[in-house]
Amino acid sequence: MAFLITMGKYTPKSLAGFMENPDQDRKALVTKMFDATGGKMIDFHIIRGAYDFVGLAEGTYEQALAVKFLAESSGAISDITTLESISVSGAAYLAKTIAASYKAPAD
Repeated sequence: MAFLITMGKYTPKSLAGFMENPDQDRKALVTKMFDATGGKMIDFHIIRGAYDFVGLAEGTYEQALAVKFLAESSGAISDITTLESISVSGAAYLAKTIAASYKAPAD
């Protein structure tokens, strides 16, 4: 399982919902939704900036994509971006192993 960092934006439909019910607990809802995929929501925050929320979860990219499909198709969320935490040393090791077979385009 990987660590997944997901950011997204609320649509005008969601903002209207917040005004109607400002006490709703979005963290609880998102946690329940992601955990239902078999993953584990670690944390969730409403933030300032280019995105409206950020979540940190442990799971697979497919689990995050399932939540994206549901959330964006509802019309309440847009521009969901999910980043997957990776091992730099793992990538460097793979690069080292294939280095002998590399030939630059100009060579």
